[in-house]
Amino acid sequence: MNKELYNNCLICGKEYKRCRVCEENRGTWASWKQFTDCPECFKILTVVQGYTSGIVSKEDSCKELKKCDLSHKSTFLPRVKELVDEILEEEKPISVSEKEIEVPISADEEDTEVVKTLKTASSPSPNKENKKSRRTVLPNM
Repeated sequence: MNKELYNNCLICGKEYKRCRVCEENRGTWASWKQFTDCPECFKILTVVQGYTSGIVSKEDSCKELKKCDLSHKSTFLPRVKELVDEILEEEKPISVSEKEIEVPISADEEDTEVVKTLKTASSPSPNKENKKSRRTVLPNM
């Protein structure tokens, strides 16, 4: 009996029929049909894979994701959606504040003090919840 073989898209989880030619050539060349149900999901997979493997920076991954159609992001698998959100998440800017401190002019003149304005930079404290471990989505071939 000729049973149809199906894969699940690595981005949205949708079940799709395997391509016979792609399966026969597995290991020789890779086609989007081996991993995803559509070319758009494959573009997203490529970006996420590059990011999670550390080959592509977050900034470059963000630029590439913005070129993709993310209108169906709500259908993505939970871990993929988290990674896409993480990539698209904008870094919080470093805030600069001014503080006035009193500094003695010299060791000999302890009574004489000068007020200086110093600019200090503070970055957002790391949030353990935002530190997600990266893991690959695409299985090794």
